[in-house]
Amino acid sequence: MTVNGVRTPFRPTRDTKISDLLKAYPEMIEILARYNKHFELLRRPALRKLITPLVTVEKAARTAQVDVREMLAEIYRAIGETLPLDEGRPSQSSQPEAVDMPEELRGLQEEWPVIVDVREDVRAGEEPYHRIMKAVASLRADQVLQLCNLFEPVPLYDVLAQRGFAHWAEQRGPEEWWITFFRPVGPREETPAPSHPAEARTGPDHPLVVDARGLEPPQPMMKILEALAGIEPGGQLVALTDRPPRFLHAKLDDRGYRYVTEKTKDGWCETRIWK
Repeated sequence: MTVNGVRTPFRPTRDTKISDLLKAYPEMIEILARYNKHFELLRRPALRKLITPLVTVEKAARTAQVDVREMLAEIYRAIGETLPLDEGRPSQSSQPEAVDMPEELRGLQEEWPVIVDVREDVRAGEEPYHRIMKAVASLRADQVLQLCNLFEPVPLYDVLAQRGFAHWAEQRGPEEWWITFFRPVGPREETPAPSHPAEARTGPDHPLVVDARGLEPPQPMMKILEALAGIEPGGQLVALTDRPPRFLHAKLDDRGYRYVTEKTKDGWCETRIWK
């Protein structure tokens, strides 16, 4: 880190993003993997780029089921420094409190959950993210996703929260975590829902958002083009994709649409489309 032209040491805290930690000290992957072998997946650039901007040292410690002070002390030992006193103090909530089953999940019907068990994928060193996101994209409005993993997938909570999902986690065994992702019930509006996307408010201030992340090509393009057909004149659509949608750009050019694609700070691409 450089301040006023003078290089100062990078001092990690429990709130430091893993992306920043690995940028300053790439060898910290070895430290993280020492606590949880599944952190070795961060050696893969694509996964590291996707997950690490969302994860802090404290969340990494929670995933590894260790005290964040212990992990920070090991990080500081690796860089040849002593853990600052303020970081060595116990946190107010080092372990999450047990949470009762949310009301939305009580009386869950047998056909509602979509179950994705990724334990064997993780044991084999495979990255199950796209499999999970494909299942998320397939959910009906009345369905929930039940994910079974070897450890609590804390980073995934932020990813799916961006899509409007809450979660409820249960540890049923040493390497058996069940996490239910569901859409929380919010206050209902009295206005009737539109019967067709074209009836929605899709002006510049209220664009139709199409989340096509986690899908394999050409599904993102097909999903976006299908939604675009229902936009009224003067309306706009915002498409979220994992990477720049270059093939979509060609289709939009052919159909006379204007568009701009920007990369978000979290690594996604956001394409705003209009005529």
